Amino acid sequence: MDTKRKGKVKLNHLAWPFSVIRGILQYKTRPFLSILLVLMLAGCGAVVGTTINTANKIEQSRDRGRLNDLVAAHLKWVKELQAKGDPMGDYLWAKANEDGMVDNPIKDPKIITQMYVDAAAKGSVDAQIRLGLKQFFAGSSTHRWDDGIVTKFNSRASIMQDGLKRIEQATQKQCWFYTPYIFPPQNKLCLTPAIAAIDPWAAFRDGYVYPKDDALRDYWKQKRDACESSPGYQEALRKCQPFGG
Repeated sequence: MDTKRKGKVKLNHLAWPFSVIRGILQYKTRPFLSILLVLMLAGCGAVVGTTINTANKIEQSRDRGRLNDLVAAHLKWVKELQAKGDPMGDYLWAKANEDGMVDNPIKDPKIITQMYVDAAAKGSVDAQIRLGLKQFFAGSSTHRWDDGIVTKFNSRASIMQDGLKRIEQATQKQCWFYTPYIFPPQNKLCLTPAIAAIDPWAAFRDGYVYPKDDALRDYWKQKRDACESSPGYQEALRKCQPFGG
C-alpha cells in the first residue's frame, strides 16, 4: 500500500478526515459539461437540469460504492499489519476508530488515547506525534475567549508545554505523521504525510487556541518549513499526493 494543506496554511490531510470525504461525494461532475453546452445551444433548459441531476446521482452512487470498497480494503490492510505485529497497524486502528471509519467505533476519548499510547509503546512514531498533538490541544480546554481570540488561559500551560515537548521529541525521528487518504472519484487509497509542526504554528499565529506568541509562532514555522523541504517528507508526499494539494 502506498504511503498525501488552508489558504496560506497548507492543511494537514488530517486535511482530509474521513467525515470530510463523505462530503466530497456531493461534487458536481465535470464530464457532462460538454453535454450541458450542447443542450444549452439547443435551448433545452429543462433537459439540461434533468441530465445534470441524473449524471450527479449516477456518479455519486458510484463513488459511495467506491468509498465503501476503499474503506474495507484499508481496514483489511490495517488488520493484516496488526497480525504481523507492526505498530503501524495499531496506530491506524486507533485512528480508524477516532475518525469513525469502523462499524461501531470506540468513542471514549480515554480509550482512544490509550490505543495511541499502546501503539507508541510498540514503536509507532506516528502515534507518538498524535499523542503530542492531543496533549498540546488538551491544554487549551480551559480558557477565556474574546471575540474568537484567546486572550489568556488558565494554569494548564504545563499541559500544552508537555505536548510540545512530546511533539519535538517524536519529530526528531520523523517530522510528519501518516493519515489515511481516501478519494473515491480517483479510486485512490494511500497514506499521506501530515506535517506535525503545522498545528502549533497555526495555533500561536492565529490565537484561536492559545494566545498569540510571535516567538513560538516563528519557531514552529521554521520547523514546518524544514519538514516540508526535507527529502523524506517529499518522498512520502510523492507517493500519496492529495487531490488539489
